[in-house]
Amino acid sequence: MIKQKNKLHPILKEANDTLHSKSQDYGELDFSRENYFPYKDLSYITMLHIKIERLKNLVENQDPNFESQFDSVLDLINYAAFYGAYLKKKNGS
Repeated sequence: MIKQKNKLHPILKEANDTLHSKSQDYGELDFSRENYFPYKDLSYITMLHIKIERLKNLVENQDPNFESQFDSVLDLINYAAFYGAYLKKKNGS
């Protein structure tokens, strides 16, 4: 089977859809991301850590009331993308 170059994994599309749905609740995140991550690297790393801790908890306690493992993974993808975009901007890339 030949894979197409530049074709995104469906999970990345779902993460993007989740981002846009949630951003309506938070306001226009693209324009005010600094407000949500005021401590720069530390803010991003903290959010990634929180999501990883949430996943660890869900693995041990598999009956969540709200956010599932999959939901947490989508959030983790988006927070990692936010951090990546921040790093590119910070480094002038």
